[in-house]
Amino acid sequence: MIGTWTNRGSSWTGSIPYNDAQWHYGPARLWTTPVNSDQYEIISRVQVLSAKACGHIFKYKSGAVLTRSLVTKAWGYFLWGGNMYITSSGPESSPRISFSENSGSWYNLKSKVSGTRVKIYVNDKLVKEITMSGNGADSKNNNYVGLWCHNKIPAKGDSFKVSLQKCPALTVSRLVKASPSNCVTSQMEINTTCSFSCPHGYQLKGPSYKKCESSGQWTDNTTNVSCSDVDECVKSNGGCSHKCVNSMGKYNCECPDPELQLSPDNKTCYASGVNVLCNSENMTIIVPKSLLLGMDRDHLRLLDTSCKATQTSTHFSLTTPLTGCNTTSWHTSSAIVYSNAVLEIPVAVKDVVTRVREIEIKFSCFYSKYGVVSSIGWKPRNRKLVFNDEGKGNFTLSLNMFPDKRFVSP
Repeated sequence: MIGTWTNRGSSWTGSIPYNDAQWHYGPARLWTTPVNSDQYEIISRVQVLSAKACGHIFKYKSGAVLTRSLVTKAWGYFLWGGNMYITSSGPESSPRISFSENSGSWYNLKSKVSGTRVKIYVNDKLVKEITMSGNGADSKNNNYVGLWCHNKIPAKGDSFKVSLQKCPALTVSRLVKASPSNCVTSQMEINTTCSFSCPHGYQLKGPSYKKCESSGQWTDNTTNVSCSDVDECVKSNGGCSHKCVNSMGKYNCECPDPELQLSPDNKTCYASGVNVLCNSENMTIIVPKSLLLGMDRDHLRLLDTSCKATQTSTHFSLTTPLTGCNTTSWHTSSAIVYSNAVLEIPVAVKDVVTRVREIEIKFSCFYSKYGVVSSIGWKPRNRKLVFNDEGKGNFTLSLNMFPDKRFVSP
């Protein structure tokens, strides 16, 4: 405390000793707690008395020298007789600018310090922007602030406050996760970095982070940050063997026929009990005998009746080249599909009339452009209901005429 003061919290009244050369140049009052930053804002309210008033100390370093011809390690300004005397690089009038004040009026002062740059505001109007120079001007630690006065100045003011520069709380879209989380709820210190991420199934739109700059603004300040849905079906059909269905934040695979179901990987369609093997040259279908009770190997054929079945004790199997046994093919947007079917056909042995259940088992191999090779086989079904039982009721009999003695086809 310099001169004679009456201190009441953030208010003050007093005077600088008249013609006392010790206080002729430089600070009149230092706040006891230094600022450990080079990004801060000083505000106060002062009353102009006799066309004079104290201004702000922007920065004051221990070991400052204050003389008529030179001021070192201290920077600030005061108001005097229609001028603002600023110390930025040496003498207390470097520079001096015109400033018309009304005696008895109160003025709101604000000084925004950013590194070595200082913006001086009076009643929220930018009056001057200066650059501090000299030893300590760029200091980020132990920077004292306060009131800068001159002798013969009656000092009166209140509402003194110094605050570190901060960036406002960020605004991001609903699904965006910010780290640290208080980036979106509170003001943040200079040099704070806030990073962003999205939940699984979404992708980030906008910058992956924003940094609080010394100006009190975030980098990419005008760029929105949001999460948009990822269409997993675009890439490799989502890994689905058949149909890929995209929805917000997720996707699922579906099968093209109700006879099919998804395997435990939830990506591949298959028919329970029927196994289809696909390679670059052939397709093979393997059917459990338990699904074809009473059937024998000689009754099973592919679409080309010359393509016969083989059997083990538990299964029937039939193999066809991709271009043989009347195998058909067609193209989808993402695959080539080869298809055939297992049929039950009549085989003439000794009897002219033969009972046939007409079993049909369709099967296909999908050769995807994404490299996915998959197979499906439909469960066996009867195209006609055939039974053998005793009793009374209606019985449907179909008679077909054969054109020759081979009895191969009607």
